[in-house]
Amino acid sequence: MTLEDLRVFAAVCKAHSLSAVARELGCTQPAVGQHVARLERELNVSLLNRRARGVTVTPAGEVLHRAAVDALGALAAATRMVGDIREGKSGSLLITTGTTTVRHFMQAAVVNFRQRFPGVSLEFRPGNSTRQCLELLRRDPIDLAFVTTAVPVQGLEQRPVIEARHMLLVPKDHELAGRRRLRIAELKGLPFVGLRSYTSPDSRLAKQLADGGVVIRAKTMVDDWDNAGMMVELGVGLAIVPSIHAHSFVKSGNLAAVRIGGLSPILFGWTARDFERLSKAALHFMALVDAELSSANDMDGCRYLG
Repeated sequence: MTLEDLRVFAAVCKAHSLSAVARELGCTQPAVGQHVARLERELNVSLLNRRARGVTVTPAGEVLHRAAVDALGALAAATRMVGDIREGKSGSLLITTGTTTVRHFMQAAVVNFRQRFPGVSLEFRPGNSTRQCLELLRRDPIDLAFVTTAVPVQGLEQRPVIEARHMLLVPKDHELAGRRRLRIAELKGLPFVGLRSYTSPDSRLAKQLADGGVVIRAKTMVDDWDNAGMMVELGVGLAIVPSIHAHSFVKSGNLAAVRIGGLSPILFGWTARDFERLSKAALHFMALVDAELSSANDMDGCRYLG
């Protein structure tokens, strides 16, 4: 039993004629009859009474006809809905990312997206780390993750968008505020605000700092870069943050940022199961964010990868 069998059978029930359906479909009458015969063999029951002129539907045929019409109608409706989702006319776009990402990377993109796709709901699922975001992407019906992309992830596709250097956030009146660049060794003994993702044993940054003889033993711990910046403003310590975040803090007027040499940059970008299967709305949102980040080339320590 195939969908085409049911479509042809429903058409025959409506027209009460094999030949009329054959003309409508541009095929032969025996070809139409084969669809009906296949259904009858599979169900082991007669569905039509063949007459000299046309056909009538048996009681069993009436049952199948009603079910076929309902099923084909539901399938047509679902196909239209899927098409609307694919074209960005409806549906939802779910993105998992860090708790501070929307503020730093996506403000203009969110506004433009809402204007371009008013029928699509936009939802962000925050994660405290790249690992947590990727777990959400694998486990839940999420479309995209915007995370660090330094290490390939099995079963997922990645598209790096921006490269950010590490910078030290300090109060504007701090003795290091006037420096343009620091060596890793110069970080020894500084009072740090710690980020859990940075101070964990498997952190790339922690390993690079340790190779340079610096171990972060922070007495104040936070979960994200925004809270780290706030702690620096409060004067409880200094913080190492990506350059793109650092520039946002510097704009506030209370902080200064100094680039740290000798550390590998952080790559931020998109991760998805299959980029080619994303909806038009998802692809458009990615393009909006990429356009917003393209201006980061003008910032010290940032490079847009396009």
